[in-house]
Amino acid sequence: MKAVCKRMIQPGGTLPGRGAAAGRANRGTPVTFVAEINLRKACFCRNYMNRIQRPFVAATATLILVNDVWADRFDLENPDRDVEREVIRDPAPMAKVDDIKKTLEDIDNVLNKRRGLGGSTLAYITRDTLTLPENTPGEVDPGFGLPSREAELIRRTRHDGPSYRHDNIAVWAIIRHVAHGGPAWAWVSSFGRHSNGRGAYLALRTHYFGDSYTTRAVTKADATIENLHWDGRTTHWRSSLSNSTRPTQTLMRMVSPSLKQRRCGTCLKASQTLVLKLPSTP
Repeated sequence: MKAVCKRMIQPGGTLPGRGAAAGRANRGTPVTFVAEINLRKACFCRNYMNRIQRPFVAATATLILVNDVWADRFDLENPDRDVEREVIRDPAPMAKVDDIKKTLEDIDNVLNKRRGLGGSTLAYITRDTLTLPENTPGEVDPGFGLPSREAELIRRTRHDGPSYRHDNIAVWAIIRHVAHGGPAWAWVSSFGRHSNGRGAYLALRTHYFGDSYTTRAVTKADATIENLHWDGRTTHWRSSLSNSTRPTQTLMRMVSPSLKQRRCGTCLKASQTLVLKLPSTP
């Protein structure tokens, strides 16, 4: 927009003269600083609406709306120049399968803080639903800028165009750093050919938190808890009770809310059994 205004002010060339008069220099059209800023704001608002897949109607684009978008998004035009921006480091590589929950939480934390090429946080790359809220059964569009500007960007930022391809590659770089050389690499390595960060993230989550993996993990944890036994002689009862901590955490993390109550009952029963088998103090 700066270049457009400059061309309007200094277009160059000559204008044809009237009648037999010679041509005169084209002095352009005066554009004040305020008018230039308003044009830049309108252009930014139009691009922003296109990014979040909302229609931009020039007749209804009031200066209040344009200023609102500009005020919230001004710092995102040049995010690298924001000296106060938090330094967000990549998650640590995943060394063992037991770290998968923490690893995914760390990845989500980075994606929710690090911004992509167009200013949206990278979390929009890995969102579950691609269709817009108004086109998704059971979901309602809360309106422009709601429930928050960041939430709207994550939910509505379009999954096409140069910005999406750039951000998808950025997400792949994070996934590769976390998974390369570890137990999760086999499930995401195939996405490296096209640097598909979204596909790698979904594959990682589906494998480790899908139905088949969850069923095996829960069954193993159930068996561990049910087989807990302390005879009062081999080890201290606190050591036996602590053996139930890891499988209990597995159950609470992986089972659905409807099953948590039943699983907790199993854990408590095993713990009470250990306590009841304590020998009497002479």
